[in-house]
Amino acid sequence: MSCPVEEFRPPTTGRAAGSGTVRSASGRQTHPGPPYVAAERVAALHTAISADSERAILVAHSAGGLTVAIWASQHVGPVRAALLVTPPYLDPDWIPDPHEAGDVLAGHVPREPLPFRSILVASRNDPSATLEQFEAYARDWGSELFDAGAVGHLDSKTGFGAWPEGLDLLRSLATEARREA
Repeated sequence: MSCPVEEFRPPTTGRAAGSGTVRSASGRQTHPGPPYVAAERVAALHTAISADSERAILVAHSAGGLTVAIWASQHVGPVRAALLVTPPYLDPDWIPDPHEAGDVLAGHVPREPLPFRSILVASRNDPSATLEQFEAYARDWGSELFDAGAVGHLDSKTGFGAWPEGLDLLRSLATEARREA
């Protein structure tokens, strides 16, 4: 399941937050959601991680970062590190409206340290979280905080294509993971 680190592009618009293509153990591609249903996303992530014994470096944008935190609170698997890019903030005391679609995380985002190294990328003008909220996630998850500046939600909708800083962060995770192996 290894792949070269050559180009890193933020997600394109038109996909559900935190969505992405994962390869199942059978080799077929799966695309969970929309709407965002945490249990489906966590199951898809677990399937992808479990499909290979090689320790993975996860890259997650938006609600994908929440999916990683939920997965890490429920499962153990071969994960070396994670790059968590602009996860939306959910207040620990928030209770979802019963009429909202999907399970909307069932009001729970884990607040304990992740069992692997992680870098949380924060934006100073993200509509889904303030810098202070990103700092709270980083503190709770034991993540290093990378302040990307005023980059919105760091997706193609806010003008991003190739993202060299993201590639550098990913390379730093991969380099450290190779040293630890």
